[in-house]
Amino acid sequence: MTYILETKDLCIQKGKKLLLDHVSIHVKEGTIYGLGGVNASGKSLLVKALCNSGVRFRGEVMINGRLDAFKHHNLIGIYLDDFGPLTAGSLYQNLVAKAKFMKVKDAHDQAVALLQALDLERYAHEGLTQSASVLSLERMALSIIGKPPLIVLDDPFAHLSPTQKGLVKKVLEHCKKAGSSILMTSSRIEDFDGLADTYGLLVKGKLAVEMDSCDLKQKLSNKLHVRVDDVKRLCDLYPTAQVLDDGFVVIEDDGKVNKTLLDQGIKVYEIKRVKESKAHYFQNFLGGESHD
Repeated sequence: MTYILETKDLCIQKGKKLLLDHVSIHVKEGTIYGLGGVNASGKSLLVKALCNSGVRFRGEVMINGRLDAFKHHNLIGIYLDDFGPLTAGSLYQNLVAKAKFMKVKDAHDQAVALLQALDLERYAHEGLTQSASVLSLERMALSIIGKPPLIVLDDPFAHLSPTQKGLVKKVLEHCKKAGSSILMTSSRIEDFDGLADTYGLLVKGKLAVEMDSCDLKQKLSNKLHVRVDDVKRLCDLYPTAQVLDDGFVVIEDDGKVNKTLLDQGIKVYEIKRVKESKAHYFQNFLGGESHD
């Protein structure tokens, strides 16, 4: 398997506390990786470590299998809140300057195309001092111009309206088709719908989940809601079972549920297959934490 971005046992420590605890992620070439987690779960710290932005860490960060990849800055497009404009000029000037820095020949054409795609044409000749949502779009444009092989986006949807999110998703799909690989974070798993090929989840600085979208789809459709006469015994048989307020118990369908319950003498009142939402599935890993 070819990974454009890979971390091995990445740790960030503050005092005696591990803020990132041996995190190993794997971003496949030509894919979009959605990394979720509640606020303060370590998403932004991870992105800063990946982008070599002054965060001290232990472990390895490899881009295309190289540990020294950060010496070649035109490999990466970065979106972070603390990354400001490249110059004091207009948005258009910033985009052209960044494109030239990325060593592309069609800097003007790429800048114009991005301004159109993100509905930023009216701001093209203004400075980067707009509303939070417009500034997010401007930073998005700056992070992806030049068609970098790897794009790293920290919570890019945070300030956007549904319409603006739709524009960004179309642009990111286009970047993927053009050959870019993308790592993006969000506190809302739903932001990755229709985009992510791989899902990761950070919980208290640890990577709790990493799976591709096909495996996730299978898990979401592999749930049964069962109502029985002995909930305790059912939960003993299926340790990962969840008891719902309506009396149903959610269990994984292993293909043997009916036989198992019959053999154990557990009476089944009702059984039905229900597709679980992504948000609910990932919520199971959060314990007391909750998404925004």
